[in-house]
Amino acid sequence: MPIADPVASFIKRWAASSGSERGNHHLFVTELCAVLGVPGPDPVDAEGDNPYVFERQVSVPDDEGKAKTGWIDCYRRSCFVLEAKQATATGTLRRGTPAHQTRLLKAKRQATDYVRALDPASEPPVPFLIVLDVGGSFDLYADFTRTNRFWTAFPDAATSRIQLADLAKPEVRKRLSTIWTDPYSLDPSAKSQAVTRDAAARLAGLAK
Repeated sequence: MPIADPVASFIKRWAASSGSERGNHHLFVTELCAVLGVPGPDPVDAEGDNPYVFERQVSVPDDEGKAKTGWIDCYRRSCFVLEAKQATATGTLRRGTPAHQTRLLKAKRQATDYVRALDPASEPPVPFLIVLDVGGSFDLYADFTRTNRFWTAFPDAATSRIQLADLAKPEVRKRLSTIWTDPYSLDPSAKSQAVTRDAAARLAGLAK
């Protein structure tokens, strides 16, 4: 009997889901981590300041400036904030409708608010926001300035959305796993500096 491809099985399993990000996103992210070969979130401890958990509590201001409790769907310190939504199988919030797209953009603003609500005294900047449409797609936004202020589509506006089926591509899985484990290595300026240093070293060698 042939061995099942775990990536293909994951894609098939979750493509059929719909309608309940609250009920589905913990399991989806846990299984995604297994597919990516990265560790899954830890249990929440009594202190509540865990570096890698589901439902990370933060205090965010409401429209009147009063503090209210918010919950980051999945948080990994120095790596990402993930906000999850999920399309319905039918109706105005089904995948591809304007209402669902608006909902994903709202999720991005929500994730931004959560990042800014993290205590800078104990929480370093987060280089990535991930807007997850459970069973559908991942929208990636990055800020490598370490200010949590300048979020742009990553790597660019045309390719920042990863569809669930794209996980079949090794390079896509590598991109996501790097966000989990070494996100700043994806900074284009860091790569440019490395190329410049290499070129300078080569020139110096030729000069000698």
